Amino acid sequence: MGRLFRIMAVLAVALALLIPTQPVLSCIGTRITATVTATAKWTAECAWTIDKSVTPDTWDLFEGDTGTSLYTITVTKSCSGEQAWVEGQVCVKNCGAVATQNLAITIQLRNANNLIATAPVDVSSHPVITPGETWCYPYKVNIPAASIQANGLYKVTAKVTITNGLGVSPFACTNLPSKPTSSNDTINVDDTNGGSWTFSNSGSVTYEKTFTCEDEGVNTNTATIRETGQSDDASVIVNCYGLEVVKTAQTSFTRRYYWTIDKSADQSALTLSICNKKQVNYQVCVDATYVDIAWAVVGTITVLNPAPMVADIIGIADEVSPDIAAVADFGPITYPYALAAEGGLAGTYSADLPDASSRTNTTTVTIQNYAYKWDGTATPIGTTTFSGTTNIDFSTAEMEEIDECITVTDTYAGSVGTVCYSAAPKCFKYSRWIGPYKKCGCYKVDNTASFVTNDTKTTGSDSWRVTVTVKVSCHGCNCK
Repeated sequence: MGRLFRIMAVLAVALALLIPTQPVLSCIGTRITATVTATAKWTAECAWTIDKSVTPDTWDLFEGDTGTSLYTITVTKSCSGEQAWVEGQVCVKNCGAVATQNLAITIQLRNANNLIATAPVDVSSHPVITPGETWCYPYKVNIPAASIQANGLYKVTAKVTITNGLGVSPFACTNLPSKPTSSNDTINVDDTNGGSWTFSNSGSVTYEKTFTCEDEGVNTNTATIRETGQSDDASVIVNCYGLEVVKTAQTSFTRRYYWTIDKSADQSALTLSICNKKQVNYQVCVDATYVDIAWAVVGTITVLNPAPMVADIIGIADEVSPDIAAVADFGPITYPYALAAEGGLAGTYSADLPDASSRTNTTTVTIQNYAYKWDGTATPIGTTTFSGTTNIDFSTAEMEEIDECITVTDTYAGSVGTVCYSAAPKCFKYSRWIGPYKKCGCYKVDNTASFVTNDTKTTGSDSWRVTVTVKVSCHGCNCK
């Protein structure tokens, strides 16, 4: 009977060595029994870097232009510090009548029947197992780096010993995963421009963003790894420009004068005796009125390009309010005209006006706009106008005067003098003697005053007649 018992004990130990796990512990005699579990794990620490760039990072635009930049987000995955191990627990049951003494457990790890690692199991939390009691002890044994094999089969043997009984050596087998489990193996990148992307390996994405003059200044956006908080940003600077139009205005008009002349005397009829005479007082008066005509404005136009790039001018127009077309002259240029960076274009304008009312003169310069892309291409997309204005008034107008002065002559007095409008009206006075006459009769004394204008040589005149009657009585006069 004792021999049979011993044979059954040996068979039980053999079965324990062949079976990976023993979910049910059975007591055979006074010895301890044990089971072991095994799970292989493989991890790696993965680190990521992120870089964001943009091209171009500066746009010089005219109002109405657009510029499209290309953003690139690059992430790099780097996994290092791989670790592999087997972990589980050893459960020991005391099937005897007394408590265990000096319990010790050692884990042996094999790969292809090669012993590659051993590790003691800490039993200090429960060093003694009382009769009928079962206690489980966790363990962990590292797989040496040289022995890490994807999908590799590993065997764990738990050497359980006590000093007051026979030991046991349960075992279990486990497979390593096909690849390590990595922290942050997959990441998500969020961009403040609105995009989100998922990466499981190193890589990059690109996207475009279009800028206009509404984005003038520094435009910064950031790409962030959601899981780690790492980020990088890129900035695009937008400089916006417009043409400057500077004008001058000089008004002018013509003032045409119209003159009148009037000659008179204090006598229109005389009666004289033969050999007698009498003094007659004459007066010549001139006056003028004027009419303004030929209102006009002329001036200069200067178009300045403050931008560091060429402006394609496709037309320049000039207008006086409300709807009076002016003639703009920029010499022998043709459109489209490339106005050099930081350059200027000078011209003149002129317009005839209906009167001396105050007005506004406006020059409008039209440029071709473009949609620029990061690859250097440019596509026409429309036009933008820039204007400059100046006020038109006649308070300081240049005045051209016509016939503002006359020269006055008289058939008796000869050259009377020159009269200008600023001195008008003006009268000239002189006296003359009429007579003596040697014969009786009737005489007519005509006298004419005339003028001629200084510019158009327009003439005018007026006469005065004195009728003289001469009688016979001389009263002793010695008529000669």
